[in-house]
Amino acid sequence: LLAWLLLAGMSVAMLLSCHDGTSRHPAEWCHMVSWIISSGIMMCLSYGLVLIWRSLATMIDLFCCAVFEHRDFSRAVDEWSMLQAVLRKASIATELSGLSLHIMAGLSVPMLVYDFTLVIKTDSGLLALLSDALVLLCILRTFLLAGAVTEKCVRVPALISSMPLGRA
Repeated sequence: LLAWLLLAGMSVAMLLSCHDGTSRHPAEWCHMVSWIISSGIMMCLSYGLVLIWRSLATMIDLFCCAVFEHRDFSRAVDEWSMLQAVLRKASIATELSGLSLHIMAGLSVPMLVYDFTLVIKTDSGLLALLSDALVLLCILRTFLLAGAVTEKCVRVPALISSMPLGRA
């Protein structure tokens, strides 16, 4: 989020600095404002989902630690069912946000390719390339965290069933 703020500030500073004493075209301002708003929304959405999915992963980790600390199988099964219900509710609540991030990631790839070709051909547009890449990387990071929650959920039943029933 801080890197995005830095890139947005640099973009605005570049637009404000006129080397030839003329003012910038209104279309350049419109492009900059639309990029700041749209990428800002995507960054905030991505950041919010990262916080939600990190919290869910932490809940799963705490559950696993509590299971091995108390070693109560029947209580563990009941708590796992309750935790699964919370995870399902959170998944349903965030599915449209995740879908919009998938769509934006798919739509940002052509822009990233265009910015890359622009950098190669004209040696300019590096800031646009970095800003598009940053937004795409944040979205991909969000997907990785969602996958980590899913992976933990898959492994917990095996962990519970491998738990020794008797006290050592």
